[in-house]
Amino acid sequence: MPEKIEGIDLQASIHCRWRNVAPDPKHFTASDVRDLVDLTRYHLPDNRELDNIPMSEKSHKGLRSASVHLIGILVANGGDEDLVWAWVWIAAATGEQFAGLALAGRLLREASDIGCRDRSRYRRLARAAAFPNCFGNTALEDLINSKSLDNWLSMISAPDVYRPMGQSGIASPRLTTTDRHGCIKLIQSAGGLSVGRRADDQKALDGLEILRTGVAVVNMPKNLESIRQVLALEFPWAEDVTNAIFDDLFLSAASGSPELHLAPTILVGPPASGKTSYVKLLSNHLQLPCAILSAAGSADNRFLTGTARGWSSAAPCFPAEFMAKTAAANPIIFIDELEKASFDSRNGRLQDTLLVMIEPNSAGSYLDEFIGLPVDLSHINWIAGANSLNGISPALQSRFRVIGFSAPEEHHFECILERSKCRIAGTLGIRPEDLPAIDPVVMNALFRLFRNTSDMRRMQRALRAVYAKCPRRAIGVYH
Repeated sequence: MPEKIEGIDLQASIHCRWRNVAPDPKHFTASDVRDLVDLTRYHLPDNRELDNIPMSEKSHKGLRSASVHLIGILVANGGDEDLVWAWVWIAAATGEQFAGLALAGRLLREASDIGCRDRSRYRRLARAAAFPNCFGNTALEDLINSKSLDNWLSMISAPDVYRPMGQSGIASPRLTTTDRHGCIKLIQSAGGLSVGRRADDQKALDGLEILRTGVAVVNMPKNLESIRQVLALEFPWAEDVTNAIFDDLFLSAASGSPELHLAPTILVGPPASGKTSYVKLLSNHLQLPCAILSAAGSADNRFLTGTARGWSSAAPCFPAEFMAKTAAANPIIFIDELEKASFDSRNGRLQDTLLVMIEPNSAGSYLDEFIGLPVDLSHINWIAGANSLNGISPALQSRFRVIGFSAPEEHHFECILERSKCRIAGTLGIRPEDLPAIDPVVMNALFRLFRNTSDMRRMQRALRAVYAKCPRRAIGVYH
């Protein structure tokens, strides 16, 4: 590529900014985007999609999706490396999580090159690129070596990527629904999704486009035993559930299956025994996106199936919408109070719909009436909660693994007391140790309440009421 193109100085333009400035919307303007589009047009002279690129630095969502799309096109056409990474920089600056990680990895590779004079600057930029898009204080190298990053790089086929353990070369090409090791396409369509008649319909279809281009598959974590121990400590009364779930995961890991997949499971236990909290903790440690739905009081199946286009309330089925939102093919969808779903079949029964969505033969090509195309739902991890099996159809029971979720017993009082303290302290914005001490007489009353009811919610409400009666100055709220 020449040093200048149509009056654009490449060294001074956004073309090389990814090596010098952290990805942030304040570091580029609409004029910079125009320059980058002109540079891209030099490599893709016949590409008419460049005319539709949002030129405003404020159009983050449109600019982000356009950037990811252009990266793939440029790589496929052998585009200039700096130009590819300039678009990765734009994608990261506009909030694309894995673009930030990819850019961080590329900068770390630059820093590791022999003779690099800007090692500290590259590492500083790498950290700035990665951490605004991540959670917690995980080490940067761990994030760069994550499977999520590999999945995103595979989706865009990015060149010259950072690889752990000395690997190098071009990333693997885009994957299809038959490839279960990286990104997969959940909608098979040569062109884009069909155009909706209403503006709201088209907006929703645009948000689902990622299902056609490819989403990530969350892979099996390497620290399964550590996660199992955490769940066993947090929920000692749910030992049977933990053992059943992790026995399956250990078997899958031993067989070499990379995808994190759980057998459809119903957790049957009394109210307030911790089923929802357990699923949330499980999904958090397995790093699986999790949606919590309640079937109680549902008169039809619309919240799960969506509504066909043409109606004012048109919407895709919930699983497709959630997979697109989280960019993950195998999230956990937890349906609580399953036995309380209505059996009225006039507007569609939720349990019948769920039957189709979890059945392997039908889940792989579920016809979404809003999208108008089959969607692959076979990777979703389905978990349901129920107080009893009464009200759950035999057909559905036969397709779910049913595990009893025991109620906590009185010897679990200390464990639940500490959990309740942590939750209350979190809502107050303080540390659990800063909560005031509880009088022994009151503590005995709390113990008797829990022993008689085994109700964690009631226990937490009672504990909060106790703290509410303490002097405000004793709590020591931090500002």
